[in-house]
Amino acid sequence: MKEYFTFMFAASIPSLVLFLLSVVGYIFFEALFFFTRPSFISLTQPSTVLAAVLVSSFLLILCVFLLWLIFFAIEFISAHYFSREINVKQLPTAFVVALLCLLLVDNFTYTVFHFGIISTKFFGHLFYIALLAYMVSFFHRKLNFFVKTRKNVLLDKRVWGFLAIGLTFCFLIFVVKLFTPLQEKLSKNESAHKILRPNIVFFSSDGIDAHRLSLYGYARNTTPALNTFAKERKPLLCKNAFSNGARTTGSLTSMLTGRLPATNKVFFPPHILAASHAHQHLPGIFKQLGYANFQESIRYYADAGDLNLQDAFDIANNRSLRAQNFLGRRFVTESYFISALLERVSSRLLHITGFRSMENFVEQMEGIPKPDAVYGTSDETRIERFKEFIRGVSEPFFAHIHLLDSHCCTFKFRKAHFSRVAKDSEEKPKETDLIDDGILASDTYFEEMIKILENHKMLERTLIVYSSDHNRGWSIKKKIPLMFFFPQGAHAYNEEKNCQLLDVAPTVLEYLGVAKPKWMEGRSLLDKDEYKSSDRIFAFLNIRRKRVRIGKSEVSELSDAGAPHYGLSSYAMVSCNTWYELDLLNEKIKSGKILGYKGKCDESLLPSKKAAKEEIIQHLRDKKLDIRFISKSAG
Repeated sequence: MKEYFTFMFAASIPSLVLFLLSVVGYIFFEALFFFTRPSFISLTQPSTVLAAVLVSSFLLILCVFLLWLIFFAIEFISAHYFSREINVKQLPTAFVVALLCLLLVDNFTYTVFHFGIISTKFFGHLFYIALLAYMVSFFHRKLNFFVKTRKNVLLDKRVWGFLAIGLTFCFLIFVVKLFTPLQEKLSKNESAHKILRPNIVFFSSDGIDAHRLSLYGYARNTTPALNTFAKERKPLLCKNAFSNGARTTGSLTSMLTGRLPATNKVFFPPHILAASHAHQHLPGIFKQLGYANFQESIRYYADAGDLNLQDAFDIANNRSLRAQNFLGRRFVTESYFISALLERVSSRLLHITGFRSMENFVEQMEGIPKPDAVYGTSDETRIERFKEFIRGVSEPFFAHIHLLDSHCCTFKFRKAHFSRVAKDSEEKPKETDLIDDGILASDTYFEEMIKILENHKMLERTLIVYSSDHNRGWSIKKKIPLMFFFPQGAHAYNEEKNCQLLDVAPTVLEYLGVAKPKWMEGRSLLDKDEYKSSDRIFAFLNIRRKRVRIGKSEVSELSDAGAPHYGLSSYAMVSCNTWYELDLLNEKIKSGKILGYKGKCDESLLPSKKAAKEEIIQHLRDKKLDIRFISKSAG
């Protein structure tokens, strides 16, 4: 039997060579696909990308080699024990080639004709299943014929030499990365799972100004549910809160990591968290403490998986991310690449087989019009998904919900209130009324979220953080809402010192009794003596963007997104009641007063425009953003 096994394996060497070559080809074409669209690969250093593709090839080859062995074993058992040649060892190769062809066809038809797998329903599913089955059968026949007629080519020493050198090179890179010491260690919390911790919900809506909320003195009642909840459970209310970025991507990433966008080097797509930064975030700490993590936001711009927050969320935007971090901290880029590769093929297979509908998150990014929906998904759907999560979750849990109906300038909401006009009137709603209705719509979902928690008897032991990612108009010259509703109304007071989204993570950790990691830059608002309103708050403002077409949609990504500029065109600083903006293109500096600022300011502590300019430049240099001004101008 041993001799027969050896003979069979030797005879199967040509099919193994074809299988390895098909896997390498599959990975190569997928890497090429990511190069030609807005993605992390287009920004990552070429050497890092090459190493990631080679290591990913090595790891995937190890995995799929096991698949080939299974089919080899089936063929061996059939031939040895049943004297029947079923010739199935070419099926894995045929399936890989068929999948690659399916992806290429789908990419082509969607790009050129705006039609693809994602556009299909029942009969379309049957068509693609039949197409895939036909291609597997076709390639299986062709591969068998090729092995029989061109066997000598596949046994050529040059082919084996090419494979041996390539795999050895991949293996050496894998070993080097495997044993490279990590620069920073992740903090481990020894008390994980030992005590009952509160549930945590981060609830935010896109682009809301604090001065349009009743709790900040607005005359209109745009947030009746929030007002009611604030009476029942007094909040820690930040009267003067600011975002650390004028765009959703950098702002929310900063809030979830407790690190400035300039530290993370994440401002706007295609930026993602890289290296050790991918594992340094608040949701990861929660998971160490035994939390189940859930996110509803928007793909590409604010999704944990797309932004490479590894091991952060179990579920994000209607998909599982539990296996995203399967390669650990040493293989961050590889984990991201393999996860993206597998998601592309698995989402299509699940769609055509009817197990799970494929979401067109490209349309979500672009905002193709749909009834009562912003970016392809309605806030009603986001809250429904949160409801489904709550039904099956074990406490404690962390949920990050970011709503889009208030996003500028779509004005999507279920019912007009402030902007209501008579049906026979030619008068158009005023923009300010539409903005207020967007906030009112968000408040309706806040009320639904509260009811969901109440119905499951979770509300009393849930910490809720209410905020927005940036103010309307994408600047930090106005305040954003920020308030903490601690269980039993703990730490309830009005904070007039300047706060920032960067402070959310340290504040929550202090409440949980967990030490703030050294890499986290924010300050806890529970330590009232730790900071002053004159302390500087830094944030990025304007960016240089371009439109990139994907299929029938277009998405935004940064121009000149890499070092040293990272696509930035202006940066800002806040000190007490004054903002300063430095134009990174012409070196001009301007300043002004914060709209609706509440609190006392010592004018003598405010820097001059010249001094503020120097502080911003020094801050950028400290963060290794080597900004070189295009033209000089006296600030």
